[in-house]
Amino acid sequence: MPKTKWTKNNAALPADHNLSMSQKPEMCKLQVQKARRMDAGEYDLELENDSGKINVPVTIKVIGKPFTVTG
Repeated sequence: MPKTKWTKNNAALPADHNLSMSQKPEMCKLQVQKARRMDAGEYDLELENDSGKINVPVTIKVIGKPFTVTG
């Protein structure tokens, strides 16, 4: 199985209770619990094995429920 590394804006993703990363032979998954707008952005998944390295860009959009602006 390849080594994997997730990054956002060229920085490694921190280990935190909001993010979980998992890997199976046929799939890599990044799960964001209780996603907020600040979680949106450009992520990269780097996969590396004996044959080489590849970088896969992933765009995540977070769409919140509409709300009424008061004031």
